[in-house]
Amino acid sequence: NITVRPVSFNRHFSSTAEMIRRLKETAFLRGPIEKLADAEREQAWAEIERQLSRLEGPTGVEVPGEFLIGVGTK
Repeated sequence: NITVRPVSFNRHFSSTAEMIRRLKETAFLRGPIEKLADAEREQAWAEIERQLSRLEGPTGVEVPGEFLIGVGTK
């Protein structure tokens, strides 16, 4: 018997620059991007920053997300 429920959340960053700095510290993106050549890596981070900067407003950056929480019983 398995149940999966979505849980919405928002992450807040003071700026796009702060968000990029935090992303560079996580293995989520850092691992795959480190496999790129230097020029490709810089281009990838520049494109990520360009896209995420569209989420920035007067109070910083709000990034919506969702966790899927699964519970199973026998």
